[in-house]
Amino acid sequence: MKILTLVFVLIGLTLFNSCKKETISTSSEETIISVCSENIDLPEETLITAWVYFDETYCADPWGNSNDSESEKLINIENYLNDLNVAVFEIEISEENVPETCLSCGCHSGFVIKLHIKEEDVSVLITADDFYE
Repeated sequence: MKILTLVFVLIGLTLFNSCKKETISTSSEETIISVCSENIDLPEETLITAWVYFDETYCADPWGNSNDSESEKLINIENYLNDLNVAVFEIEISEENVPETCLSCGCHSGFVIKLHIKEEDVSVLITADDFYE
């Protein structure tokens, strides 16, 4: 019994300390990804963080087309943030609005992309694209 407990503790510590964690839960309404970015030096609890939001468009998003699969979209968003040197703790995509009926690239799909980031990175996203707090 002690050996089994020790094995579980070691496995737990290994998983807890590894980086680049991704948890993807997919349903018809929401997809969540949690990542541990390598350029974060302090635990999230000690950082001042903020949420920023982006209203997804049909094809004018800075990371690519909204017709991508959920997993491709999450990877594209993470790559976009890495290019801007923005560390991300969590990405959530949820359908919160009614899709616009126009067919223009700039029309909104109804999905909102929520990013949990360091507060010091908020100004980077607010000035880079159509993000808001």
